[in-house]
Amino acid sequence: MELPWVKSSKHLGCTIDENVHGMRKDLMEKRAIYINRVNELTQEFYFAHPLTKVKINNIFNSYFYGSSLWDLFGDDAIRLEKTWNVSQRIMLGIPRNSHQYFIEPLSQTQHIKFSLLKRFLKFVESMALSKKRF
Repeated sequence: MELPWVKSSKHLGCTIDENVHGMRKDLMEKRAIYINRVNELTQEFYFAHPLTKVKINNIFNSYFYGSSLWDLFGDDAIRLEKTWNVSQRIMLGIPRNSHQYFIEPLSQTQHIKFSLLKRFLKFVESMALSKKRF
């Protein structure tokens, strides 16, 4: 049977698009989900200590499945980093215009850029060590 041609498709929860930047749509979808969950967490745990909110966000909302396939140096990844910066400021209760260098020490957590790059390097290492060849 002939399969129909589609512009995008979901595979293991990741949206793959037909264009050159095929994972851009996936990154933007996961960013939107992240924003929504940050809003839910800050509303649900409005009474919690700021570090508790940050920790809850890191546990339940910062996994970004499929991020090892994204362009981590493109405009959309920068947009995600800025979104993460703003969300940390909101959870910490600091002004939105405060410098991003305050975020890591105040939140006692690594920046999302560091986490995503670390995951990418781990992915590349696992591919290099894999016994499967294609």
